[in-house]
Amino acid sequence: MKKASISTLIAVLSVLFISSCKELEKDVPFVPSFDKYEAGAFFINEGNFQHGNGSITYLNTTDYSVKNDIFQLENNRSLGDVVQSMKIVYNTAYICVNNSNKIEVVNSKSFEELGTVYNLPSVRYFDTDYSDYGYATCWGNGGQVKVINLSTLEVIDSIMVGNGPEGMFIWEQKLFVANGGNTIADNTVSVISLQTKELIATIPVGYSPKHFVIDVDSKLWVICAGTGNWSNVGEQESQLIQIDPVNLEVINTVPLFNHMHPENIGIDRTQTVIIIGGGFDTDGLYKVFTSHPETPTEAFINGSFYGMSISPFNDEIYAADAKDYSNNGLMNRYSFNGDKLGEYETGIIPNSVCFRWPVMITIL
Repeated sequence: MKKASISTLIAVLSVLFISSCKELEKDVPFVPSFDKYEAGAFFINEGNFQHGNGSITYLNTTDYSVKNDIFQLENNRSLGDVVQSMKIVYNTAYICVNNSNKIEVVNSKSFEELGTVYNLPSVRYFDTDYSDYGYATCWGNGGQVKVINLSTLEVIDSIMVGNGPEGMFIWEQKLFVANGGNTIADNTVSVISLQTKELIATIPVGYSPKHFVIDVDSKLWVICAGTGNWSNVGEQESQLIQIDPVNLEVINTVPLFNHMHPENIGIDRTQTVIIIGGGFDTDGLYKVFTSHPETPTEAFINGSFYGMSISPFNDEIYAADAKDYSNNGLMNRYSFNGDKLGEYETGIIPNSVCFRWPVMITIL
């Protein structure tokens, strides 16, 4: 009997390996990569105004271990004064530092600095359409969206919007901007063409629009916090507004509360259940169903929270407790049904969470 050659044996083993992998596909679909800050939740901690002690806390969502102040840890310098928000784009994180008027740019896997975007007066939030440009809402100079060249990290244009621009949402080459008001109340959403970088529409909504989600029917929802009696327009109720992003019109208004002013909004992975809560005089988290939106009457999670975020990967809810606003705060983690799963120490004044999932490699 003739002995099989080495090349023949390798070919046979390769066929057997591929076949066995295909049989195991449904049981072991992915192999994660493991970087220092690969799979986890990043808690955004504002810090105290003019103290320069804003920070980012990392929660490893594999073993639920916590590392505080990871920017300082990796770069040997402080992050800055009032850390407002963070956005991860591929392997890059953009951290908006409000009172320092800058965005710190870091490698999201190692958190090592890559550069800084300056000239961003009272910057709030960052977003991108995954092109060569990024967009940052800024309270300064009357309310603007700054256009950033992501290759050079330079501001190349400014677009005037409403007062106190906050969260943004990009849909079909349009940038929707929630004009949340600053010292003067606002009740509009600005719409910018990403092709021309020009304002193309202004949509009247409730007072103090803050953030957006999109539902299963491709309709936008914006949380309007309303205003307290300290405002120049007096106390105004909070509302949930549904917008048609094609016709740029309001198609539904859901009254919320007369004396509570929730600022945060999230939606589950089915894009049919909205969660609202967190903010001025707001007690608890509430659900609204997009198929039959009604004013919520009972919180499904009780508590006074400074901020709230929903994981886009498993629908877990993170609710921030700023405690006394001087010492380290607390982040509470809940299931989507409201069962408490854990709590974790943060930096000073946690306001939200940015999520990063591991890079997954599909096995054939």
